[in-house]
Amino acid sequence: MMVEKRISNMARDAGQKSSALGLLGDSEPANFSDRLTVPLDRLHPTRHNIWTPILDVIQAHAFRAHRVRLDDSELYVRNAVKHPERKPRPDVAGWQDEVCSDVTEFERLLAEHKPRLVLCFGSFAWEFARRALGESPNKAYGEWNTTKMGVEFKKSVGNFNPSQVNIFPLLHASIARGRFLESHKGFCGSPDMNYFDFVGGALAGVLLKHRGQFGSWLQ
Repeated sequence: MMVEKRISNMARDAGQKSSALGLLGDSEPANFSDRLTVPLDRLHPTRHNIWTPILDVIQAHAFRAHRVRLDDSELYVRNAVKHPERKPRPDVAGWQDEVCSDVTEFERLLAEHKPRLVLCFGSFAWEFARRALGESPNKAYGEWNTTKMGVEFKKSVGNFNPSQVNIFPLLHASIARGRFLESHKGFCGSPDMNYFDFVGGALAGVLLKHRGQFGSWLQ
């Protein structure tokens, strides 16, 4: 597949590769990659649509429990692929060689730095991370609807092991678009639950239970 060449000033990643907590996004925002500098740039609304509300809930739990706050200034942040044109079609399980090379690069990064927890924003980032960890079978990322990702999130919480790399699926733009009500209900499994409260509370539980493994706490 031919990838359109365009100007991009955005770095491939940001933060500390040694961070125990990482954020994996989808790809660069095509219309702003010449003006933004890092993945999930704080100037871009996407970060604040998908991560800031979750972080706020984590901070509230952390402060009430231990009078601490999570320092997210040096978290490792990366996009699965650099250019959005490089993404496979959502209905295709067999990915092109250049995307498989990106998966292999991420696999090496995980093996070398062994982050405790990687939050994957959206179905493509989730499937990308699954492949990097060698989980099978490979799936077309379009199969990962909000309900299935919610089920996998609950499994990830229950199976968290601080001695290995753990990946958690989260929602990307769907939680901030027209079908946001369906996204809350589908991911959480209940029409009465708020996705951000549900996810933030669950992640706070994991992070605080194993807070010695996550050194990024502000007193």
